[in-house]
Formats: sequence, structure tokens, C-alpha cells
Amino acid sequence: MQNQNGNGAPQAPPDSKQLAIQQAGNMGDVLSGAAFRKQLANVLPKHLDADRFVRIAILATTRTPKLRECTQASLMQCLIDLTQLGLEPDGRRAHLIPYGQVCTLVIDYKGLMDLARRSGEVLDIQCDVVYEKEFETGRFEFERGSNAKLVHRPMLTGERGEVIGAYSYVTMKGGTNAAHFMRTDEIEKIRKRSKAANNGPWVTDTNEMRKKTVFRQHSKTLPFSSSLQDKIEMDDQYLYDFNAVGAQGSEP
Repeated sequence: MQNQNGNGAPQAPPDSKQLAIQQAGNMGDVLSGAAFRKQLANVLPKHLDADRFVRIAILATTRTPKLRECTQASLMQCLIDLTQLGLEPDGRRAHLIPYGQVCTLVIDYKGLMDLARRSGEVLDIQCDVVYEKEFETGRFEFERGSNAKLVHRPMLTGERGEVIGAYSYVTMKGGTNAAHFMRTDEIEKIRKRSKAANNGPWVTDTNEMRKKTVFRQHSKTLPFSSSLQDKIEMDDQYLYDFNAVGAQGSEP
């Protein structure tokens, strides 16, 4: 049944652009409203401030206007998940990426490092990319087995060539060390399975996402608690369709 205007004539439904503008205004009201701030104050960990969190969330929608076209439900779910992780949508540790009308949460490499260190389960984490010339000149060495070692002496000057891979080196609380290396083509296969493969940090911060990917793969073999592993893998629900035919398991 059609709505009618004051003269009794049928009133056309608003078009998608009008709905997006209306929703954007409502979204801003929700984020800056007292109810949302109160909710945040009740769930945010002690190291985060509700007012600051709201300011950063609003700034994210300003920096990426297409977020205003996302459904309020998807944006709010991303923000609530961030409160559980103790991270802010600051574009450094965590990103809010519009995927159509759905807001998508992408945790950055630095966000994962923050989670791991705050857990108290690790003493140190080192992840980096390796360049072609570093390998060719013996500045990068990686061995598995009884003589396992990882040595990286980065080139600080000169032409380094293409990135050939990335590594993760973790020292656990008990003092044990573990290393993992992935070639660039292996990382690319994982990137291509992500909904955000051609958007957000994979485009603007490619090396950071390469570090994240190798750490994510490495974490599956480390003795992390289930609580920490769940946090590390939280953005999987946003980035991968596990109901799709041929869908892969948990990926970065």
C-alpha cells in the first residue's frame, strides 16, 4: 500500500540516495548520543575512554564517507566487537571498511601485536617483510629443523628490490622462540580470498597486512590461550564467507 501526501495523492517511496542521507544523519546521532556513550562506558576496558572512542568512531565515518551508507547494525556490531578487543577504529590498529552497505572490521598488524602483548602470553614479537636484495646479499637467513634460525639485517640504504616474503618471530612468556616465514605468493593467495582484498589496508598499508598475515598463520602453531586466539581471529567473520562453496578455513 502506497503512502499518501496531504492532498491524498500517492507518495513515492524515498530513493536509495535519500535513505542513505537519512541513515547517515541517524548514525551520527546514535554515535554521539548519551545512550551509546553510557553503553560504551559499561563495556570498554579501563585503558580506553568512552568519549575518545566516540570521537574516533565519528572521525572514521568522516574520513571514509561511504561508511555513512552502511547499515547502522553493521557499523554498531563492528564498534561493539572493537570494545571487546580493547581497540579503537583509528585506522592504525583497526579499520572500518565499507563493503557495499555492510561495515567490515579489519584488524591491522599493530592491533594484533597490541592484543598479544596485553595478554601477557608473549615477551616479544617481531614481524617484518624481506626484500629481494636483502636475501641475495645474505642479509636474511631462515632455517627450520635442528639448526633453526632466523637472521634479518635490513638494508637501510640503497635499492632493496621487490618484497619476497614476510616473517614472524615470537618469544613466549616461558622464553621459547618460534619463527615462521611466508613467500609473497603464499600471502597473495590469502589476500585474494578476503572481501577487503582490494580495499582498505591491503591497498594503503600492504606491508603491514603482509606482517599480519604471516603472524596469523604463525599463531595457529603457537601455544596461545583460546581466549587470545579467538581475539586474533575475530575479524574472520567479516572478511570471509565460510558458507560459500570451496570456502577456506580461518585466514587473516
